[in-house]
Amino acid sequence: MSRAKTQYLKNVAAFSLENDMSFDYLYEKTDQEIIDYLTTIKGVGKWTVQMILMFPMDRLNVFPVDDLGIQQRMMNLYTIDVEKRC
Repeated sequence: MSRAKTQYLKNVAAFSLENDMSFDYLYEKTDQEIIDYLTTIKGVGKWTVQMILMFPMDRLNVFPVDDLGIQQRMMNLYTIDVEKRC
């Protein structure tokens, strides 16, 4: 694991010692409130929080539109040629 990723894990651990990160606490918040709350941790981005919202928290209305893999799959699925749209 890189030094940066190691530091990010330490950042999450330090945050969790000083702040509530339990699902009981987070479930009471909106998706955007959770994104705003957790992205204050250095190394935790919007995509990471969206994955938490989608999978362990079962928030069905979350769609990570900034995810490059999803963008490429949607363009392929709907045969969207980005070069022609520009």
